Parts: sequence; structure tokens; C-alpha cells
Amino acid sequence: MMDRVSGLPIQSGLVGCGEVARNHAMAMRKGDAFRLRSVYDQDYPRARAFASSFEAECQESLDDLFRDENELLCICTPNATHRDYVEMSLQAGMHVVVEHPLALSGEEARRLATRAARSGRRVFVVRQRRFLRSVQLLRNVIATGMLGPPVGFRASMIWSRRDTYFEEKRWQAGREGGGVITNQASHFIDILQYIVGPLQPSSVLTANLRHNMAACDSVYANLNARTSSGTFFATVAAPDGMNDGSFVVEFEKRSLRLTGKGWQSIAGLTVAEEATLEQMIAGPVTGDHSCYLERVSSVLNGEEMEVVEAESAIATTELIELLNGVAVSNAPELREVLADEVRTMGLVQT
Repeated sequence: MMDRVSGLPIQSGLVGCGEVARNHAMAMRKGDAFRLRSVYDQDYPRARAFASSFEAECQESLDDLFRDENELLCICTPNATHRDYVEMSLQAGMHVVVEHPLALSGEEARRLATRAARSGRRVFVVRQRRFLRSVQLLRNVIATGMLGPPVGFRASMIWSRRDTYFEEKRWQAGREGGGVITNQASHFIDILQYIVGPLQPSSVLTANLRHNMAACDSVYANLNARTSSGTFFATVAAPDGMNDGSFVVEFEKRSLRLTGKGWQSIAGLTVAEEATLEQMIAGPVTGDHSCYLERVSSVLNGEEMEVVEAESAIATTELIELLNGVAVSNAPELREVLADEVRTMGLVQT
């Protein structure tokens, strides 16, 4: 495939026409940086309806999709399939935008990063929440040493998911690529790694507090970082209507706090401090797919812009693999942690 001409729309394909694929397609439709040309899904009627909605061509087979002369492929399929689709895309000479996780093991992630480097193509991993304004401000606090090194942290994700959610997305309930650690909590694990990492778990507890499935719906981990230690609790077993989160980072004289379902707000900085830190931020910081694909477009058109490529996704992949691997089941203790978090955050069932 020829190198692209800067400024022209990035000709794109997409595999997997489920819910998250709509985020990709809608983001592409917002401007003229991308052109979604063709899509494929094993469920052909679903793919055909998706293609019609976004004025793309629906391919009847995966071979047909890879024969299209696309520069980039968006991979929006179940987690366990990501590695193979990335490998096929690189073999076909395409750049890749792949939903998280890049792979299910650190070894697989490293192999993909090596293949991408050798191929001359880019593999972008969708870790869009790194590019929330709140996350960028907090990262810049630590990067500048404004408040000194972190001395402790406490993070939580308290979400509610009904049984119907996992009935509709059965792969998210399975042991391979399913569960709260690899799915819902993985963005927050990535933020922790991005801001206070590298992280090493000293203990990990998991359980199913609400759902009957092979994977876990709740996790509590004690984590050690370079200059601090802390805890992380994540659950999708909260009562209906509870969807919130918190990330408190303690410094010697002050604490900063990210709040909201996606940790999208920040508290603890003065107006002057925020203004200073804001000047260090480059690129869009809405933390959604539109923001992330705008960053991808900038990079592919030769601009300097922070994104998450395969190499920089390895650490989080390894941490998620480790959390899943060393976890010990303990439902009674996790029920107490959930109750404590709900009281601490003042959450109310709606």
C-alpha cells in the first residue's frame, strides 16, 4: 500500500458492527478526516443495516473486506479476536485502530508491537479516557512535580449492569476476554497505570456479587507504585442506577480527586494552577472516540500528537493479565468493600 497523501480522507474499513462500532462510525462522520468505505460482520443482516446507516459498502466475507484498498481498519470485535485481526490487518498493509484490549496477554501485545514496528504500519489502541481533560491535568501535576510525588491513592468504579447486559454480550461474561477487569474497569486500570504507574498488585480479590457468570463482576486490588501505594475497587454489581467513580491521589500536603462515572471531573486545584497546567495540554481532551480518532488522524498526517500505540499499551495489558491471574475469590469481603464505597461516595439508588 502506498504512503498516504496528507490532508486527504483516510480510507477506512471496519470489522464488527456492534455497539462500539457506532462510536467509531459516528466519529468518522463528524468531519472529513476519515471516509468509512466498507464494513464486515459475521451477522450479515446486522452489517448490512450498519453499512446503510453510515453510507458504507457491506462486504459478504472477511476476505472481501481485506481486499478493499483501505488505509486503516477499525477492529470492534470481541476481545479474544483482537490479536488475530491486528495481525491480518498488518499483513494486508493497513494501519489499525483496535478497541481495548490490544491482546489478552503481555506476550501477545509485545509480539503485535514488534510486528507493527517491522511493518511500518501503526497500531492505535483505543484508550480514549487518557485524553480526558481531568486526566491530563492530573498527569501534568505529577509530571511537573507541582505537588511533589504521590504518596497514596484510592480509586473506585461503582457501576450497575443488569443480567440482560451480559445476556446480550455473552462474550463479556466468559473467562476468555470477559469480566469486569478486562472490560468495564480496564479504562480505569489504564488511567492508574498512566498516572501513578508502573503498578504491581500485592493482593487481588474477585467475586460475582450480582451475576452468575464464569468471569467476575467485582475486583478489589492493593497496588504498589513507584512512590506510593493504594487500592482499586471496581464492580458492575451495584444496585440499579448507581454509576459513579472516584480517583483520589494523595500528595504530601494536599489531595486531588477525579470524580464522575468516567472520572471526568477534577477537584483540588486552584484556578491559577489549572490555567498553568492547561497550557501543557496538546490536542483534543474530550476523552471520547471523536477525540481519539482526531488524534489518530493528526498522527497519520504527520503531526506530533500523543496517542496510545501498541508499544504504550503493553504495560496495561500486562497488568490486566496479572490481576486476572493472581486473583483470589472472596465474595464476603467484596460485599463489605462495596457497602463501604457506597457510603463513602454518598451514592443513592435511582
